[in-house]
Amino acid sequence: MKRKIFLISTLAVLIFNASLIQAFAEGDAYSDYSGTTCRMVFPNNHGGMAPPNVIRLVSLNEGGTVLPNAPLPPEGLKAEMAGEWDKAIEVYESVLAQDPQRIDLWLRISDIEAGRGNHKEAAAAIKRAADLAPGDAKLHFRLSQAYSVAGQPELALEAVARAVEIEPNNIEYLKARAETANWLGKSEIAAESYEQIMALAPSDDTALLNFARSSAWSGSLDKAVCAYKRYVVKHPEDKDAYIEYAKTEAWRGDYHASLNILEDYRKKFGETREYLQQKARVLAWAQRPTKAMELIAPLLEAEPDNYEVNYSRTIALHYDNRPREAVESLEKLSQLRPDSKETKDIRRFVMTPLRSNVSITSQFYSDSDDLERFHNSIRGVYVLEPETRLEAGVQTDYLHADRGSGLENIDGSEHAWHHRGWVGFDHRFSPEIDLDGYLGVADAEDKTRPTYGVGLDYQPLDNLYLRASRDYDFYVISPRSISLGVRRGANRLLSVWEPDLLYTVVTELGYDDFSDDNKRWGATLAPRRSVLRSENFNLDLGVRGDWYGFEDDLDHGYYDPELYQSYMATGFGYWKISDDDGVSLAVDMGAIKDDTMDNFRFGWGTNVEGTFGLYRDVMLKLGGGVSRNSRQEGGAFRAYNVYASLTFRF
Repeated sequence: MKRKIFLISTLAVLIFNASLIQAFAEGDAYSDYSGTTCRMVFPNNHGGMAPPNVIRLVSLNEGGTVLPNAPLPPEGLKAEMAGEWDKAIEVYESVLAQDPQRIDLWLRISDIEAGRGNHKEAAAAIKRAADLAPGDAKLHFRLSQAYSVAGQPELALEAVARAVEIEPNNIEYLKARAETANWLGKSEIAAESYEQIMALAPSDDTALLNFARSSAWSGSLDKAVCAYKRYVVKHPEDKDAYIEYAKTEAWRGDYHASLNILEDYRKKFGETREYLQQKARVLAWAQRPTKAMELIAPLLEAEPDNYEVNYSRTIALHYDNRPREAVESLEKLSQLRPDSKETKDIRRFVMTPLRSNVSITSQFYSDSDDLERFHNSIRGVYVLEPETRLEAGVQTDYLHADRGSGLENIDGSEHAWHHRGWVGFDHRFSPEIDLDGYLGVADAEDKTRPTYGVGLDYQPLDNLYLRASRDYDFYVISPRSISLGVRRGANRLLSVWEPDLLYTVVTELGYDDFSDDNKRWGATLAPRRSVLRSENFNLDLGVRGDWYGFEDDLDHGYYDPELYQSYMATGFGYWKISDDDGVSLAVDMGAIKDDTMDNFRFGWGTNVEGTFGLYRDVMLKLGGGVSRNSRQEGGAFRAYNVYASLTFRF
């Protein structure tokens, strides 16, 4: 059978070559199967007609040099007609040994090897031909196809990239480069290719959709969202595009926008399985685990081995404060896709908070009253079970204030020391309730006292978190407060309420009792709104009001006004360097006033913090802040601080 096919193909080649003779006699040009532009060169003594045995095919290399090619050796053609492939290759290779610039023979060898299923050998032969014609785009395109068939995508991408370099406006080459790049997971190259296609063919909506997909896969989420938005306006009937659009918005962290897109999908196409599956994923990431699980349960009942649904379930269990079940759900994902990037990423996300760790922290504070404070601490956490952990730590504080400032030590010296050591625990009794506490000993200028704390977390709803706590320790504000042995019992009630996916309202009430018989009350109200979720930057804007006052003004080394008021506009930004690294910025500015001021005064503050290694074995935090005209606990109007923290996870 192969012999018959070969005889037919060889006859076709001979007929084709015969037709070329007439074309050459008339001085025509043609592009052969290699894509190399060739012209006929005639001997002068044949009257304008060149017999087959003297046909001369030539190629132009990148520099324009003519590379002559002779006719196919008769022995090679005879061997091919007889199906003697090894012999044919041997003949062609013997000629190439004398004349290695015979592009036609390299391509002939490639055809034979491809016909025999030797795809790598076929690609290698075309590579030799392409090296002889570096400026031939079609030949490099053919080389790329050969590499693809041979399962060598890296080389295929390199070859088609060369074709695009030669002919940058060839849409066929650009599409091939995009497809090969996506095959390799190099989606940024694919997106670039589709963007070039869109510039050449603005009405090519397929390229627009593929650009959106490749941009999303490469992490260019802002471009992807814009492209999807344009595409669904043009093609509102494309159900898959809506789902992909919603998914991309969720990847940007804009869960509100993602749910709005899904709602548009529901109105057009109903509650399909794809809709329910994606909505469950968005709700899980948006920390709405109860609603997410309502959708996940029936989906898993129908398809218990569905990876996407199990993935959403793992996220929902994590945010539902069910760490043991989240870990068990991870094992299911590992069974379904053990080596996938998604499984590895979700494992890091779930397991990092459950790892034992040791943190070392240093901080320096200085203000306009020449008060300085150096703080150093070591804290270790040992995870017994997903719901239970133990901790222990020690800290040292060195405080300095100038003599005569009113903040110096009561013995007239300018410094004071505070040391503290403690052990503690944290146990989650249920998804709604968590209890933590610590007990230790503190020493301040030779005054040794117990220190303790207890806190209760209660989360009755997905969008409502409450915490009640009491902490008792020395009031570490200045050398004077330390040397006087002033201790504070700080009682707090914190509420974090998220009425929807855009707004967050933080409320805190406090009442402190002091060992010097002073009392302090306080209240904070801080609503904010998510205004931007993008590929690299998140931004929340809000306002905050702070009010507090003391019962007495005792001049014990801490700021104790009868009434302090602060009204600030706030901004919270976060630059996403990577999944593991980022930089946050908090800014507030507004008006402050206490009972000693006749009018409100402008104040502002800012704090920058870089986190590096959020999910790695070692995490570094570096930060610092500046405050201007916002009263400090020591009474100063201006202050700054810098800090660093290093966490080792085990």
